Amino acid sequence: MNGVIGMANLLLAGPLTPEQRDLAGTLHQSGELLLSIINDILDFSKVDGGHLDLEQADFDPGEQIRNAIELQADAAHRKGLELVLDIAPGVPPLVRGDSTRLRQIILNLVGNAIKFTERGSVVVNVTAATDSRDRPLLRIEVSDTGIGIPASVQGTLFEPFVQADTSTTRRFGGTGLGLAICKRLVELMDGTIGVESQPGSGATFWFTVRLDRAESQSPPSECGAPASVLLPIRRALIVDDDAASRKFLERLLGAWGVSRDTVASGEEALRALRAAAAAGSAYDLVLFDHQMPGMDGLKLAAAIRSDASLPPATLVILSSRGERPPPAALSLHDIAACEPKPVRPDSLRTTLASALAPRIDLPMTPITTGTLVEQSATPNVSILVAEDNVVNQKVALMLLRKLGYSADVVSNGVDALGALRAKPYAVVLMDAHMPEMDGLEAARAIRAAQAAGDPAFPHSLQIIALTASAMPGDREACLAAGMDGYIAKPVVPQTLRDVLEYHLAAWRPVSSEVPECTLAG
Repeated sequence: MNGVIGMANLLLAGPLTPEQRDLAGTLHQSGELLLSIINDILDFSKVDGGHLDLEQADFDPGEQIRNAIELQADAAHRKGLELVLDIAPGVPPLVRGDSTRLRQIILNLVGNAIKFTERGSVVVNVTAATDSRDRPLLRIEVSDTGIGIPASVQGTLFEPFVQADTSTTRRFGGTGLGLAICKRLVELMDGTIGVESQPGSGATFWFTVRLDRAESQSPPSECGAPASVLLPIRRALIVDDDAASRKFLERLLGAWGVSRDTVASGEEALRALRAAAAAGSAYDLVLFDHQMPGMDGLKLAAAIRSDASLPPATLVILSSRGERPPPAALSLHDIAACEPKPVRPDSLRTTLASALAPRIDLPMTPITTGTLVEQSATPNVSILVAEDNVVNQKVALMLLRKLGYSADVVSNGVDALGALRAKPYAVVLMDAHMPEMDGLEAARAIRAAQAAGDPAFPHSLQIIALTASAMPGDREACLAAGMDGYIAKPVVPQTLRDVLEYHLAAWRPVSSEVPECTLAG
């Protein structure tokens, strides 16, 4: 599958006629569908056979859920859907359990909601309570405005190979295993799962999971935007055509002590702004969506700035990541900031604090992102690919060449060690399963040589697993072997670029310090 999908990606990245691009796109889409089916069948077999053991580790549930939702942001954006995550106050900042399987359930339910929703929104609500043994009990609801589900089939939806009707597979694809897997995973976490729906009125899938109290201590996060975090401004106007987004933003700003009103369109916003100004209670902040029917966000900003009757207000626009207005447009309309959707409370709070900084005295919190500068121009960067499959070798070399990197290839761990002794490399992309010496054994040998002071293996060398082993525990095995990162096959070009950028950002040709082992991908 890595060869099929990888070659399709390479075809789509090159010059093609419209007919060829359509054929390559179909090939890529079919490969992704087949991969999804294979993964579902393998996952269900493992769960149904009782061979799945849940991991137990401390994690931040709010952060893990946000990360899962953000993975679906592009899919929602392509369909013009609002994707909203609302984490209530009281969700603990740290719990103990299997974060990977929790993300898997959320990704499946949110993916289904996007698939079956043509317009409107998908809203994820997270609340928490404690059970009689003082264990955290999370309840997560995924609500959509999609086609809905007849009551007659709701009781069988969580059985294997069942979908709402016989046309579902033909129209939307899938195996009918996703919900069955979710049910098994929820039950393993001492929870329950269900659905509430009516045809034509959307659906709400909900589940609960019982987790354990965290063993370590952590400072509280902003999962639920606590009321102690205040933005001392008088009034804010929220402008968004989606009701779920308005409700979420209204609650969020309220938790920060902001008096706020909401409207559903640019035209309504102008009327509200003029009425407030005439009454002597003008808005300090206008928080508005970019994509709205009729008058969009940029047109609204232009209308606000051109109306002499309106006193100055801070303008902050909300935009899906794929449609962020260019900096010139923000500057032209005097828009102070652009915040990406889905909105993260902590990031929005920091953005508003920065935008309002001339007016208020509030400590700034730096924003860190995973987007790093392009590293393909870094001088003297060479990459070694250790991969025994000929097709996968070709895919990796072509992907790296398109990203601007120089690369060589070997077919096993023994040859990788020899190549590293013969030439300095910045990164080794290491397949985990190879003949003679596999990737894990090779990584251990490299780290042992570094510890012994072998100059052929500088501490700056980054080892990144490139493997089809993507089950729980595989990442930990790579980490234990001394690897720095992890990319699952089939390789996604964007993921490969991001992981290389991350690890090369701190790369130095010569270093005496052992790099911190972190996992990526």
